[in-house]
Amino acid sequence: MVDAYKFKIACKNVDTLCHNTLNRIVEHMNKYHNYSNELGDYVKLCVTMEKLCNYCCSICCNSNISKHLLNECKLKCSLMIKCCDKINKTKISKKDKEYMSCDKMTKACEALMKMCK
Repeated sequence: MVDAYKFKIACKNVDTLCHNTLNRIVEHMNKYHNYSNELGDYVKLCVTMEKLCNYCCSICCNSNISKHLLNECKLKCSLMIKCCDKINKTKISKKDKEYMSCDKMTKACEALMKMCK
């Protein structure tokens, strides 16, 4: 059984990070047009994760979190981690990677995945 309040905190962290990072990624897509596919995937995952986490946070304290929902969170988090790893392997400057919160996103998704067991 998942602790709903701890889950909500971890999920809200990913939600907020995704929301705050979207414009930063889009801003850098023009600067790093060679990596537009990787950055585009990052944008798509941020939009998906933001909405998924928003939904999870709205229901988690009122009802049990289903295994299907936990599996979906785990899947999307693993995709986000892989995406951030790809971006970290590019030649995008370290400063810009920090600005786009790749490492923070990886840590937040890892924390959320631990909650989804």
